[in-house]
Amino acid sequence: MGRLGWGVLVRKEVSALL
Repeated sequence: MGRLGWGVLVRKEVSALL
């Protein structure tokens, strides 16, 4: 898991917040 994995996790959290 590199930056791609982190980006996906962050995007998921951001989507939930939005």
